[in-house]
Amino acid sequence: MSSLAILPVELITSIISFSNDVSGLYGLTASCRLIHSLAHSRLYEVGRDSALAWAITHGKLDTLRLALNAGTVGLGIETLNRAAQHGHVDIVAELLSHETLRHDLLNFPSIRRAFSPVYLACAAGHRAVVELFLSLDGIEVDRP
Repeated sequence: MSSLAILPVELITSIISFSNDVSGLYGLTASCRLIHSLAHSRLYEVGRDSALAWAITHGKLDTLRLALNAGTVGLGIETLNRAAQHGHVDIVAELLSHETLRHDLLNFPSIRRAFSPVYLACAAGHRAVVELFLSLDGIEVDRP
């Protein structure tokens, strides 16, 4: 039986770098340990947005970090809103510490929703997340 694993590592890495299909990359990572170790980070690069959303929803800090490290796109307020609504304080803290999150947007509602992340965390009853937001400088509590 032939396998990609018999190819030189440089060639496998080159093949992986040209793949932009999440399901194809996932199949590659499941094929053998060598290819998994080579393709794993590319999977997070290609599927960054879905991995980021999944990590926020399910409170998976390691997955969040992998997704954040894989991408160069700045984090928007929608990402923080999702985290505030789900209430995973460690996820919110990690997002707040990320250099691409614009802290000046924390007081303003997002385009899709008319509420700020602080309001969304309050409405969902996530006290620890609210306390984290309130510990930040410049947070306005009298805004929706």
